[in-house]
Amino acid sequence: PRGFRPVLDPAGKLRLPSYFVDRGIPASVAIEYGVGECRGGDYDGRVLIPAYDPDGVLKTFQCRATDGREPKYLSAPVRRGSTLLGLKQAAGAEEVVLVEGPFDVLGCARSGARAVALLGKTISPAQCGLVEALEARVVILLDPEAGSDVAKVHRALAARGVAAEVATLPA
Repeated sequence: PRGFRPVLDPAGKLRLPSYFVDRGIPASVAIEYGVGECRGGDYDGRVLIPAYDPDGVLKTFQCRATDGREPKYLSAPVRRGSTLLGLKQAAGAEEVVLVEGPFDVLGCARSGARAVALLGKTISPAQCGLVEALEARVVILLDPEAGSDVAKVHRALAARGVAAEVATLPA
């Protein structure tokens, strides 16, 4: 969007917003995922995490307020449930963690794991197809408050023949 500044500028200078630094997102992960911040425009004052398909085509992005304002998240105008964030980076991985949000994906990447985010707690038929196409072992790891949504995601994937395990985080 207008005003977007990637963490790596055209001259190769690193501009890692403190919001990423404070959350322990290393520069290498920020660069790989193409994150940045918006200065001006509709998403002014927010960090941005893009979502690409496996061929590198931008599908959507999610922006997060860094100053406590609401709404906390704003997304590009796209049909909800039509893509997964982290899909490009997860392509070819043997194991993929299915998570809720963009910072979950970046956190997994920080630890060396590949993840894709639903951008919510539910999974659409289109997203099931994208997970299936990864041909990877899948670990569903949603936030503890996701409750029964975890089982719904697991059933939706199983209906597509995707073998998935469920992992839980401590409260």
